[in-house]
Amino acid sequence: MLMTSFSERSRRGASIIELMIALTIFGLVMAGVTSAITEQTRFQAGAARVVGSQRSLRHIGDLLPGELRALGTGAGDIYFMNTSSIDLRVTTGSSVVCAVAAGGMSVTIPPVQLASGLVLTSWRDVPLAGDSVFIFDEGATTARNDDTWRAYRLTVVPFVGGGCPMASGFTKSAAEAAAGLTVSVTPAIPATTVSGAPIRFYRPARYALVTGTDGRWYLGYTECIGACGTLDIVAGPVRSPSGRGVGFTFRDSLGAVTAVPANVAFVELELHTDGAPVGERSRMRSGALADSLRVSVAIRNPR
Repeated sequence: MLMTSFSERSRRGASIIELMIALTIFGLVMAGVTSAITEQTRFQAGAARVVGSQRSLRHIGDLLPGELRALGTGAGDIYFMNTSSIDLRVTTGSSVVCAVAAGGMSVTIPPVQLASGLVLTSWRDVPLAGDSVFIFDEGATTARNDDTWRAYRLTVVPFVGGGCPMASGFTKSAAEAAAGLTVSVTPAIPATTVSGAPIRFYRPARYALVTGTDGRWYLGYTECIGACGTLDIVAGPVRSPSGRGVGFTFRDSLGAVTAVPANVAFVELELHTDGAPVGERSRMRSGALADSLRVSVAIRNPR
């Protein structure tokens, strides 16, 4: 009888109170795990937005200085400027002169592909009629004071024909010579422009702030052949114009702020962006993380 009673007591299950305690502890543990996972997800989403904002700043900080540094302000490379936008000439290609045609209305340049592997002709964008062309002119003497870049207008898209003679030293076979490109321009090129003279192709363009489909502000770009087109987003997001998302300050050679494009000697570029909005980052750091970048760009060819 005693053995039976002991056996029955040893097989007795957990009581209701014990089950409730166990479930409560399990619930608390799961609530803590869920909260930690949610917190980590919020933090990762916010960190991704912050990294994206910093990447946008670096992209703009690499793009705009490169465009600004190559300007020749005395040559009229800036058409219009204000604190949040700039209309300017952008480089679309470069090459060298193989030969100047009789009458000076065209030159030939090397083909893009050369067996030697040298890159003498390169395009960022395919040249179009109406683009600006600058060709270096040695002048009548070997002195530097008569050297100059002369401005021309591209009358037709460059085409294969005319040839780049092997005597120029830029082509090594008859096939390469025949593949040279003809560049037709106006006005006529003077006889003082010699073989080997560098050529630069330019196109009017605009950089300005534009709103995206998400309602945020971005750096936009468009080309301005005849008239400026719709701005395409190239980087961002950044702050609105009132928050100096992209801000330009133009200074002359003495450091004074100037509104005259021809007097610009260097440009101060300010970039501002915000990280993840409130609620998208970890509760450990609430609010949006602001980031900024300031770059001073010296114009390569001021007046």
